[in-house]
Amino acid sequence: MYPIILCSILALAIIVERLWALRVNKISPRNLIAQVWGWVKNGKMDGKKVKELRDSSPLGRVLATGLINAKHGRDIMKEAIVDTA
Repeated sequence: MYPIILCSILALAIIVERLWALRVNKISPRNLIAQVWGWVKNGKMDGKKVKELRDSSPLGRVLATGLINAKHGRDIMKEAIVDTA
């Protein structure tokens, strides 16, 4: 009986930890897409912005990879994004 209780507590702890680590605002910040679109639209996207984007969140890392490889064609860009994700 005690092993089942111990395993249940351990499973609950893992679930809570994963919920905390993978919360939506940490993976995908609220205004990230709008901010990046504004930078691209206004011509303010430079190396510094791409580095900032890459370091901001997991989704930012994927977007930065796409922006870095945008000049190389769709297939190369897609492959780079898949490798990053």
